Amino acid sequence: MKNKNRITDTKRPELIQWHLNTLHKELREKNGVWTETYGGYGEYRGDIWKGTYMDNEQIYVHLGIDINAIAGSPIVCPFDAEVIDIFTDADTKIGWGGRIILRQCKTLPYLVLGHIEPDSIKHKTNFKKGEVVGEVGTWPTNGNTFQHLHVQCVYDLNINDFDGYGKPKDLLNNPNPFEVEFL
Repeated sequence: MKNKNRITDTKRPELIQWHLNTLHKELREKNGVWTETYGGYGEYRGDIWKGTYMDNEQIYVHLGIDINAIAGSPIVCPFDAEVIDIFTDADTKIGWGGRIILRQCKTLPYLVLGHIEPDSIKHKTNFKKGEVVGEVGTWPTNGNTFQHLHVQCVYDLNINDFDGYGKPKDLLNNPNPFEVEFL
């Protein structure tokens, strides 16, 4: 929570990025290695998203994880996958940027990867495990947010009405990506 207080304006991606870079520098100096940070699954983020589109439906619970990484970092497919959807969000008020939805098999959840640099997404129908699907994006083309990869799992997917935020009950349809055992 200490670092959350250091970020004063969540609507300015460059300010968030500066704070994350400072945090990464502190962690590198302390541990001697690059340390990724992430935003948690199921976090209530109403305090940072007041005044946004989320106010209408009060959808402030983060349904995935955010892995903070350097723009241009390759995003590798974690399993042999079918591509369900590739989407580019032109919204520059905190949107998806580039987003890809993958499916391993019918019994497991979909895997959603967001805030990808749109021009880096490989437009294919299938990916093999280990193939690069795209690169971590930066603002404004990644949805105008700081450099990170949003990772979300979804059992029942409605592509036309889909968000990375919801209400607490939506966590049932969006399991913790750290706890899903893909084959």
